[in-house]
Amino acid sequence: MIAFAALGLISYFLTGSLALATSIAVADWLIKTGLYFGHEMIWSKLNIGRQVSSCKKGGLIWFTGLSGSGKTTLADAVAARLEKRMVKVKRLDGDIARKTFSNNLGFSAEDRAENCRRAAHVGSYLKENNIVLASFISPYRTIQGYIRKMGGVIIYLDCHINECAKRDPKGMYAQLKDGKFKGSPFTGMHASAPYEAPIGPELKIKTDKLSLDESVDKVILFLEANGYI
Repeated sequence: MIAFAALGLISYFLTGSLALATSIAVADWLIKTGLYFGHEMIWSKLNIGRQVSSCKKGGLIWFTGLSGSGKTTLADAVAARLEKRMVKVKRLDGDIARKTFSNNLGFSAEDRAENCRRAAHVGSYLKENNIVLASFISPYRTIQGYIRKMGGVIIYLDCHINECAKRDPKGMYAQLKDGKFKGSPFTGMHASAPYEAPIGPELKIKTDKLSLDESVDKVILFLEANGYI
């Protein structure tokens, strides 16, 4: 109020108009108020300068399941929930891997396995101080076992393939011809590209029965129960 009054008096002496001086003072107050609240709203969305709590122990949490089972969607939602709790999170995803450290790989059985092995190595380094959430189809039990050797835990998204095809988030099932997508055998839909459900996964979630929030709750409870957060 003191600054408001001072500006009004100075404006009055300079302009000789009470109406103009009042207008200047009011405009200055409105601008400053708007800038203040705008700054606060933006700052509240940022983590800059905030204390991010470390997870109790780092972990590589590996989401596996058929295409369309909800791996990326669930992992992203879990990451958002953890970030709200100020827990350090990293994300690894099959689509991103294909554009970065696995951009030289195709879709043969060997290349699919190699893609997962590379991601598991990256995740094993990142998990020292973070919860690493990885979402890959990883259809073979051999590679699932490899992920465990690298310190990962398996979360199996159990979703009937008919439901996956119904969702078809990437429009891939709709383009299948004789069980192949653009010439490559499609996992779960072709005899040469089976999906081997994990044996004894650390957590199994039926994503065709549960809502996204319910699925996230199950993952968070698992992380709490096992001392990650």
